[in-house]
Amino acid sequence: MKYLYTKNKDYNEFIKENNNSDRLSKNLKIFTTSKNKLLKINEIFDRVLKTKYEIIPNSEYEIIFNTNNSYEYRLNLMPIYELEKGKVYHIAFTDSKNQIGDLDYEKLLNRNNMIEVLNRISFIIEDLINKDIIENNFCIGGTDLELKNKIYEYFLKIIVGENGFQKKPTKEYNTGWGLYFKK
Repeated sequence: MKYLYTKNKDYNEFIKENNNSDRLSKNLKIFTTSKNKLLKINEIFDRVLKTKYEIIPNSEYEIIFNTNNSYEYRLNLMPIYELEKGKVYHIAFTDSKNQIGDLDYEKLLNRNNMIEVLNRISFIIEDLINKDIIENNFCIGGTDLELKNKIYEYFLKIIVGENGFQKKPTKEYNTGWGLYFKK
């Protein structure tokens, strides 16, 4: 188990927001100490990780990028027109070898780099918006893995604010809901 040390105040806020859970992922917990030079819990998602990425030719926003430990990931931004919401880019990501529909697509990879991957995706999305390649309307879908859902919600609280996203019903995911937001 790895621990992310944080200030007592930030630790208590995180615990309260996450139903008394101290987990950020399967192998990462937050922990508190009285030292003052520790990372605030929201700083882990509020870092800009400039990322080199490649949009796969002849694809509809299929993007390849690497992490610090040389794992290659694929980000899919799938534009879907939804009657009440307009054009929405649905976000999916996994190891670059997995394909949408594969049994392994939704599994946790247990590489202990979920925070880095989400920060890189945040950079890529913002870069694509700034270059006018995509519009600013997104959804990341609910999964059957509660841990992933908690991480996604916490991530969105940090990058778009407490009221910057909404959990809405959708037919696009087996869970029947997704987290809609603008960057």
